[in-house]
Amino acid sequence: MNWQGALNERVLTGKRITVGFDGFVDTIIKPLRHAAAAGTPAVPFGTIREFGEFLIGKAEKSCSIELEPVARRLGGNLPYLSCAAGRLGADVSCLGMLGQPGRPDPVFAKMPCKLYPFAPPGQSTCLEFGDLDHAFQTPGLLVDNPGVVRRRRRQGRGASHKSRSVGVDELERTFLRSRAVGTHAGSGAQLSAGPGTVCLFRPL
Repeated sequence: MNWQGALNERVLTGKRITVGFDGFVDTIIKPLRHAAAAGTPAVPFGTIREFGEFLIGKAEKSCSIELEPVARRLGGNLPYLSCAAGRLGADVSCLGMLGQPGRPDPVFAKMPCKLYPFAPPGQSTCLEFGDLDHAFQTPGLLVDNPGVVRRRRRQGRGASHKSRSVGVDELERTFLRSRAVGTHAGSGAQLSAGPGTVCLFRPL
């Protein structure tokens, strides 16, 4: 770790940060120019230009392109920022599109932070080439007052919560305890307020 990383780690260690809201699952695939055959390995397209020229050559024709799965990874600004801050020692709480309430998608399970999922993640299919990756996204859609953040209800003393969604009181405490708050809703996470980024900071 260089001196900048060491300084960031010293500044962030133990500080509470809350991050929301976008989360994606990125499925990485390689389009194959030639599929694998007996004794012959598969040959992927080397560049997006090569792939595009192949498609143009198939205009007004039928064709089949085999796709080779490579990986399934987390994506989105919330996971990237949260992982970076958590690995530098910050105490990070993530409120976002990470899975159903109480059941985060397994792809987010190893994030170094507390997870508060309230909606399924957006899905992104990334075509991988030798020069660049190109993503095709299925946007996650959150409507006005989705009802995923609500007060917890109890059935009596010692009873478990009927809802595993984030309670309003708990949400309020999480934000008020935080020394920094960052929220993001990009084009793939369509919030009713519209896309954009809001960052609120107190001195760390």
